[in-house]
Order: sequence, then structure tokens, then C-alpha cells
Amino acid sequence: MQLVHFHAFAVSASNWGEAPNIQGGRIQVDAQIEELVSKNVQKAKFDTCLESVFETDDNRHNDMRELVRRHAFGDENGADEAAKEISERLSVAMDNRSHPALLLIASQKDGSISQASLWTFPRDEALRLINQRTASLQVLTDIFSQTSRLRKAAFFQGGQATTEFLGGKILDLQSGGGPRAVADFWLSDFLLSTPAIRPKAGTQMIAKSLIQCAKETADLTEQQQLQSAAMSIRSGPKQKWSPKEVADNFFGVDLAARFQSKFPNAATYNTSIEIDQNTYADSLNFAVYKLDSGVIVSSPFSEIGESVRITETAKEGSRLSLEGRVVSQKVRSPNGVR
Repeated sequence: MQLVHFHAFAVSASNWGEAPNIQGGRIQVDAQIEELVSKNVQKAKFDTCLESVFETDDNRHNDMRELVRRHAFGDENGADEAAKEISERLSVAMDNRSHPALLLIASQKDGSISQASLWTFPRDEALRLINQRTASLQVLTDIFSQTSRLRKAAFFQGGQATTEFLGGKILDLQSGGGPRAVADFWLSDFLLSTPAIRPKAGTQMIAKSLIQCAKETADLTEQQQLQSAAMSIRSGPKQKWSPKEVADNFFGVDLAARFQSKFPNAATYNTSIEIDQNTYADSLNFAVYKLDSGVIVSSPFSEIGESVRITETAKEGSRLSLEGRVVSQKVRSPNGVR
């Protein structure tokens, strides 16, 4: 890939009614710039990042998509205009909670295929020690951190056909943490995009993977871990889960590895999915039953309809029947001592 366009802008949030707060423009490409872009693309590991799609109309139009395509495929004038407008849109999308940042826009080309990457690195402060005859210390304020967890990136690749450049890969280490308005401004407000995995499809994927793991294990501890995960996703306060978060929070090493194998790729496994509770309940078919005798039955979702059966009669209503061999027993006294 040959680096054909490279722009840099210092960007801060612009107040309502003010002109976008940007400074910068085209940067002359040299070996150092080529290395900078290459290293950051490698470090981002976009293959494992969130997949996104532009929110388009019936004609596949999206303002940010058009700007990215103009930067990737346009001549110098077209790329310059697109870069300036992209930086202005970032300034408008930011608010007072957003840190001033350095925006880098790079487009590389190989034949008919282009790739465009957008980066923001937050402003930082550093100290420089000058040790000559007498030591002195300088405070550097006009620098930007390439390693900060506040950095963000987007990566797009494809040809000029209208069916390409419809989505990309997103690096946003804040996504899923903190206020939603802060975490999502990069994806939704600036890039005008949404996660490629829709809530219903992602929810079904997680539920199906839990069920498959439950069917494959006879280990009581793993069954309990799966039940804990299923119940927390169903009734806990957290609304968005990535499959990796589920595994990290509830599963041992072996079970986590089998759970990960149910997903098509690392990007899906790491993607935060908004749980559709109706879809989850329908897909999982997991339940805790309380009988009129006071007995509570907690059933693994894979066993409902198998060893745990619910029958309906006009006279008695729902009745539960359970059959199986006891392999473990726990007795708890009223004061909680086993």
C-alpha cells in the first residue's frame, strides 16, 4: 500500500454557534510518516476490533462515508477538502468532556483498492530533562499520546463500487464504559455508524453459545458457571455484554475457550452487544420454578424438555416433573452454616 494522502489537525470541541476549533492540514509524506501510519495500523489489530456499518439511506448515502471515500480516492484538492470537513465534523461532535486531540487522516492505495484510517490521539503533557552543564526541566504541553486509552481509530478498506466502503473497524477503548454519550460519540455522533452486530442477532448468538456449551459439558461446576452467566445477563443491571466479558466474568479457562470457539472470529467475540431481553428469553429458555410446596427448581436451559418437563392440564394448570440421578448434595442450615 502506498500512502497517497496524509492530513493532521489539532481539534478541540467547538461551542454552540462558533466555528469549528481546528488547526492543521496536509502533511508532506516521507519515510517517517509512512512508518508512523504503518506502526499504528499494526498496533491497532483491527481484525479484533468492533465491526461497524455506516447508517445509510436507500441510496447508500452517508455524509461521513462520502468524505472518507473522497479522501481515499480523490485527488489532492478533493482529499484536502474532505480532510478539512472531517476535522470540522469531529470538532462539532466533541463536547466539553472530550479531550483536545490530534486527528490524523491517512489514505493508502494499491491498484483499485484503497484503505483509509482516522485516528485521534489526546493532548498530553510531558517533561524533558536537559542535562548540560546544569540540569534544567522543560514542560511540554503541545504533544499527543499514541498510547493513551483515550485514543480512537477507524479503518475502512475497499474499491470505488457503491457496494464497498459501507463499514469498517472501530478502535474505541472507552466504548462500553462511562456515560453513553461519551463512550459512543466517536462511533455514532462523528462516524455516523452503528455496530455491525444488531442487538437481536448478537443476543441470539450469545444465547445459542451458552446452550451449546451446556449440552457439551457434564461437569457440575461448569453447569453452575453457565447458569450464573445466563441469570446475570437476564436480570443483572448491565445492558451490554461482549462474549469475552461473559467468559472473563463467569467461566474457567477450559469453559471460556470452548465458549469462544462458538463465535466466528475475534472481532465478534470482542464486540459489545446490547442484549435484547425478549429475544434472550425466547432463545435461552432458561427458568427458575417455584412450586406450591415451596420447593424451588433451578434448571439448566439445556435440560428443559429433557429431564425437566412442564405439562399443562385444564384442571391442575402447569405441573413440573423431574427425573435424574443425584450426583451432588448441599444442605444449608438456617444460620447459613453448611
